[in-house]
This record gives sequence, C-alpha cells and structure tokens, in this order.
Amino acid sequence: MSDKTLIGCRALLGEDAQLSDGAVDIFIYGGRVQVIHPTGQIPPVGEVIDANRSLATPGLINGHFHSHEHFHKGRYDNVALEMWMNYVRPVTPLPWTPRQVYLRTLIGAIETLRSGATTICDNMNVSPVLNPEHVEAALQAYQDIGLRAHLGITLFDKPIFRGMPFVDEEFPPEMLAELSKGEATPPADVLDFARGLARDRHPRENRVGYIAAPSAPQRCPLGAATLHDGISVRHPPNGG
Repeated sequence: MSDKTLIGCRALLGEDAQLSDGAVDIFIYGGRVQVIHPTGQIPPVGEVIDANRSLATPGLINGHFHSHEHFHKGRYDNVALEMWMNYVRPVTPLPWTPRQVYLRTLIGAIETLRSGATTICDNMNVSPVLNPEHVEAALQAYQDIGLRAHLGITLFDKPIFRGMPFVDEEFPPEMLAELSKGEATPPADVLDFARGLARDRHPRENRVGYIAAPSAPQRCPLGAATLHDGISVRHPPNGG
C-alpha cells in the first residue's frame, strides 16, 4: 500500500473534532493516518494529493444497513413498509447467484464510501433458506473494497408474512396453507453456521467480521435462540 500525503486541507482534529486553525498536510503510511502537520512544515511523501478547499474528517459509521436491498433502489417508491418487505424478503427466495450478491453488496459499499462512511453494520437477510456462499460473497465484497464492515445475518424461523398484522383474519385459509409450504433452513443448521462465523470472523480480530443480528421478535417464536459472541442464548418471552 503506497504512502500518500494530502496537502492544503482543513481538518477536524482531536476527540472534540475541532476545526484546524489553518491548512494542514495529512501523511498516510501503510493505509493509516500517521501524522498531521501545518501545510508546508515538512516535505510531502509518496503520492501527493491536492486537498485544497477540502475538509478532512474522521470516517462516519453507518449503523443500519441492508445490503440485500441494493438491487431494489428506485424500483418501488412510496410504498408502505409491509409492501416493501414483500419485495425485499419474498416468501419464495429469489435465485441469486453468489456473483450477484457480491455485486449488490459492492453497490451499497460504493455509496457508503462516497457518503463519507468507512465503517458499516450490514444486517443482511439470508432467510428463509441460508446459502453460505451468499454470506461469503458479501464478506468478500467488503474485503475487496476496503471498508470496515460488521455483517450480521438476519434470520427468522417464521414465514415473513406471519410478522404482519391481521394475517389470519384477512387471508383465505387456502392461501395461508400455500404460503406456509416454503422451504426453510433448520434453526440448528443456522446456529452452527453462525457459531463458525463468530469463531472465524470475530470483529475484534477481523476488519470484515460477523456480528449477531437476530431479526425482530415478531418473526421468531417466543424464547427463540440466537447467538451472542459465539454462545447460544435464549430471548426472554417479551422478545427483548
């Protein structure tokens, strides 16, 4: 990774993000900011980037993000949440390839970087059928683009339509029966996969890592098991 020097910018400095008194030069070695000096105090090194009229800030953190939605932007405007979720979390999963998952993850990652964020928490839907290759494709996309990313696999063991109000009252019985036929990965297999991610992709040790990300309680039975730091735990009955 080549050395770089950003010259002539203003910067937000310190724990309180105070604006620098004047222009500064930012020296980056090995992909990390190593030192910041007033402009011209010492000669630049490596690639010189003219940052005049620019403001350098610490990277932002996007704490709520869904990479599985990034082929849907602009296609379904102004729809209610329940309708939107039928598109992005359909009862019958769309047959994505790992390459398509990789590309849709890159789309969101590019937007993230362009907006100034350098860390992301991605709650990626993999239900009802878990495909480990899709998860690996998303992790690889973040690795390739250089973001710090925490990927959680959103899981639920009730069909998505069961989380919507008045389903039993409004849906015909034959439709409910048909919707309930969908294939789903057994919860034990999901937990085994999550344990492996927690072991091999812990965020303390990996720039691109795994975080536990259970879905909302209305999509899981009361007392549903989830995973925290590699340990199987139980939700209290109130779903908290």
